[in-house]
Amino acid sequence: MPFSLFLRLALFSVALCGQLFVAAAETAIAPYQFDSHTLHLWHLDEAKAPFRDEGPTQTDMLGLFNGARPSQASYPGLGKAISFNHNVGGTPGNSDLMGAVLIAKEELAEGAADRVDSSFQYFGEDGAFTFEAVVKLDQLPSEAEVIALSILSMDGEDNERIFNFRIERQGFLTFNPLPDSGSTGGAMATIPTVGPHALNTKDWFHVAVTYNGREETSANLRLYWTRLDSGATEANLIGGGTLSNDLNGRLGDLAIGNEARYHFNAEAEPFCGSIDEVRISSLARHETDYLFVPGEMRVPSEKFDPSPSNKARSDGKILTITEMRVDGKPVALPDRPGSSPLTVPPGIHRIDFDLQFNSQLQSLSGLSDIRCQMEGFDESWRNADAGMSLTFQVLDAQDRIVSQNRHLVNGSSDGWKTPISESTFGQRAEPLFIPLTGRKLRISLDSGPPDTTGNFAISQLNLSLASDSANSFWPNSNLADGENLDSPAGVPRGWTRSGGDPAIAQVDRSSTSRFLVLVDGEQSKSGSWISEIDLDPEIHLGKTISCTWKESYNVFAKGVHQSSFLNVSSGDYVFRAVGLINGELIDGPDLVQAFRVRPALSERAWFWPALTSATVALFALALFRHARRLNRRRLRQMWFENAIEQDRIRIARDMHDDLGNRICFLRMTAARAKEEAERDPAKLKQHLGKLGASARELVNAMNELVWAVDPKYDTLDHLASHLTRVAEDVFGDSTILCRFDIPSRVPDYVLGSDYRHHISLAVKEALYNVVKHAGPCEVHLSLDCRDGQLNIEVRDNGCGFDPEQTDPICNGLKNLVGRMKDLGGSCKIISSLGKGTQVSLCAPLPTQDESSCPIL
Repeated sequence: MPFSLFLRLALFSVALCGQLFVAAAETAIAPYQFDSHTLHLWHLDEAKAPFRDEGPTQTDMLGLFNGARPSQASYPGLGKAISFNHNVGGTPGNSDLMGAVLIAKEELAEGAADRVDSSFQYFGEDGAFTFEAVVKLDQLPSEAEVIALSILSMDGEDNERIFNFRIERQGFLTFNPLPDSGSTGGAMATIPTVGPHALNTKDWFHVAVTYNGREETSANLRLYWTRLDSGATEANLIGGGTLSNDLNGRLGDLAIGNEARYHFNAEAEPFCGSIDEVRISSLARHETDYLFVPGEMRVPSEKFDPSPSNKARSDGKILTITEMRVDGKPVALPDRPGSSPLTVPPGIHRIDFDLQFNSQLQSLSGLSDIRCQMEGFDESWRNADAGMSLTFQVLDAQDRIVSQNRHLVNGSSDGWKTPISESTFGQRAEPLFIPLTGRKLRISLDSGPPDTTGNFAISQLNLSLASDSANSFWPNSNLADGENLDSPAGVPRGWTRSGGDPAIAQVDRSSTSRFLVLVDGEQSKSGSWISEIDLDPEIHLGKTISCTWKESYNVFAKGVHQSSFLNVSSGDYVFRAVGLINGELIDGPDLVQAFRVRPALSERAWFWPALTSATVALFALALFRHARRLNRRRLRQMWFENAIEQDRIRIARDMHDDLGNRICFLRMTAARAKEEAERDPAKLKQHLGKLGASARELVNAMNELVWAVDPKYDTLDHLASHLTRVAEDVFGDSTILCRFDIPSRVPDYVLGSDYRHHISLAVKEALYNVVKHAGPCEVHLSLDCRDGQLNIEVRDNGCGFDPEQTDPICNGLKNLVGRMKDLGGSCKIISSLGKGTQVSLCAPLPTQDESSCPIL
């Protein structure tokens, strides 16, 4: 056989086997068969009513109304189904909708005419039950124009409101005991939107609610949602809840695919899709005891026997901490008891513990409770809370809680109805004291521990002084202001969402008012509404205020209890918790968790001594710096006084050496002129010329002296201008040509009088040497500033001289070098015979402080 032909045959065989396997998988699910725990079983395969009940009492469903369509395609192997996605009038989404429904009687009527027969049973001897069905949606719940999507209900008029099992438009699967059932509580869970059991409109799903008959215990209700062709070997648990008591057995209008009330949401909750294989059982079915699990893998369901486990004892751990939070943030708990204590950062904290009984004790009958104590903080024992809450808190300037009133809700309120907008809201009032340290008021509407589900709505929240209850100071109490308030996602002004799933916090409205509501079907997260306002110190502090609101709720607290401790400061603490059943302490090890809040720096033993030492050191340093400043001030004063004294000495010396000589010369010239006038009048004119020249030189010397001491000339720019005038005066009566190389703009330096005086005389000395010794020539005077240095150069092209033949103690050169040295600078002279002379003067420019005082 050719290899290609063999390969084709092999591929064909594999494909055929695959198709046969798929077909076998699709037909592996078969309709339920009656067993000893079956109370009622409707296959819904008939083409019209009646629809036979395979249960022992044979309560056939006789009335198919409002467009319900039988004989619709069901899951392969399950025969036919009924489609309820129809109506015969009314407004979609409103209570007047007349949707498709299947009931136990032949007609819809007000009163007892359509009530199920008195022989009808819907729970076992111990109160346990399982309600289940196979469903397929035509529309996603959020898109359906109905109040809810009812699967199975027993509701009616007067005292006939017992239960409903349905899908809410928000995507929740719920079981609700109604006012005449004799029980409160219920269960709500979010239907998966991802994963193998994700909600969609193309697959068939098995839905179930079970109650184990253990009234007054937590988590006695379970909700399941399983895709039929997912290959699951047990039902997919999506959540649960609690019934406070067994259902009381009262009867009402039994309906599949809707409610059968005659008025108020009469048939306004049609299931938007098809329903098949509806079964009611007398116990809580095991997770594997359903039609999608192969027969050989099913575990037989058994009744609960209360006798062995009624004793309040446990051989192992009684309680567990499911989560510990510090200021709302989860912290990791130690892996082993007795390991190193948990540490918490410094500060004032809120510590929350979520607690739960172990799986064995969750099944104990009786009223369970958890009590807690935190050694080192509060020695008294307190009950751990369960349910949703409305909390009023007064905060101080550091956001620490200084006063609190917490209102817990669990179960169902009087007047609770679905939808919430049709509920009757009850009035509540609570007092709250405002301490003198209060600065802000916070209100939080919280869905409680993550496994708590249900609905909690409040409206018309008002806060007022007890002495003036008519005037509320809480803003936006009627929720009239905000964004997008006609949508559940709206945000009233002043409120913010918070929590692991902020979408739990919603806005809704009735015909008369708008309200905040928590809609929690998520059993792993929580959400809340939070608002804060500032308190008026002159009005609110030291007063008791009245907090009033209206509320309606249907809350299912499961197994998690919560214990909170406020304003926990630094220290070592030990948290303890014990469990009780019917008020009796359970024998077994206590739950213990030690932790430490690390002290802040100010609370450590070394802090205050170190702070005292540091304060003393700083004080000593401050005294030292103050003394140093005083000393600097004295030294500065002394420097100024010395500088003034030096200026006086210099001025006196200059007046004596220069001006005195010039005046003496004038006097001598005048005396000789007088003598010559008598002896030789012709020489009088010559002496008078000398007198005039000497007088001019005296005036220039006086100007030089005034310039040197006048502070208005203490700039580099004035020094450059002065040197230019000096050069013009020196060479004015000679044939020597002087050229200047001085910038038009020089840096803005402040120069002291002593600095200017030395520079001026040094340059003048260099210029006079040119007049005296260079002969006819050309002179260049240049000035520039580079790198904080003042550079002045006097260069001529005269006869020059031989430096080696010059007397080293020549007064002119000695004065030049000495003056520049006094300024911290230098004088460099380069000359040779016949090639002129170059005198370079260099001195550091003083800084701002140095220009006035060298002492900082």
